[in-house]
Amino acid sequence: MKSFDPGKPTGHPRERFARQPITGPAYGPMMKGLATAVMIGIAFTAARAFDQTAGLLDGNVRAGLGVAGVLLLASYYALLRSTMTIDGEGLRQTWMAKRQVSWDEIEAVRLVRINGGARLLLRLNDGRTVAVNAGSDLLARSFELMSRWYPVA
Repeated sequence: MKSFDPGKPTGHPRERFARQPITGPAYGPMMKGLATAVMIGIAFTAARAFDQTAGLLDGNVRAGLGVAGVLLLASYYALLRSTMTIDGEGLRQTWMAKRQVSWDEIEAVRLVRINGGARLLLRLNDGRTVAVNAGSDLLARSFELMSRWYPVA
């Protein structure tokens, strides 16, 4: 993996990342581990609850809980597979739905450090706020570069 030194914020980040695009995990090992622990806890609790209420729940309730479980598993899988890309076009984060922000849309940013990663809060020209995550040190340093170039949100 190439090392990346954000250096001084000269030139727009668009030019820097057009020359050297960066892709990495959107969530770090700590967040993935926490999500895994929560999923294991939910699975054990749900199995025990289903066992204890076997005759009390009708088919519709069981089907609804099954659908909720599938959605929860899909969300967990998406978190594990989520990636963050910064390039000349802007920022893209995959998850259950793809988040894409072009450089021209960004008005201000705020960097939030989290154990095991970082989050960049982007205030867009249309007033929306979008959060993107960095699960690697390289992405976190890139977020730091952007936070020095743009005004604070």
